[in-house]
Amino acid sequence: MQEDYKQKVINFFNGRTAYDSEGKGHPENAKRLLEFVSVKSGQTILDLATGTGLVAIPVAKAVAPNGSLIGVDMSPGMLAQAKDKIVAEGIKNLELIEADVESITFNY
Repeated sequence: MQEDYKQKVINFFNGRTAYDSEGKGHPENAKRLLEFVSVKSGQTILDLATGTGLVAIPVAKAVAPNGSLIGVDMSPGMLAQAKDKIVAEGIKNLELIEADVESITFNY
């Protein structure tokens, strides 16, 4: 049952190929979030539900050159949009992982 729900979520977000331009809400919310987060050069950041990178990309720029960001999302469609933007902007310190966060084990 839970896997069926997760697949429905993935399918829903995979179909949102114009997510960033679906009105001003998503980009404005990302900017607002970034106003409240203290990010410094050199930090390593984990971004869960990365989506199209609206938060991940500016944060990766902020922690550069010595910091990095790992973005995790279970929607390959959203990650493909993020990857296109990352490549276009020449960002080298942002790694994308397609996964359900419940299935990831992090070794600190």
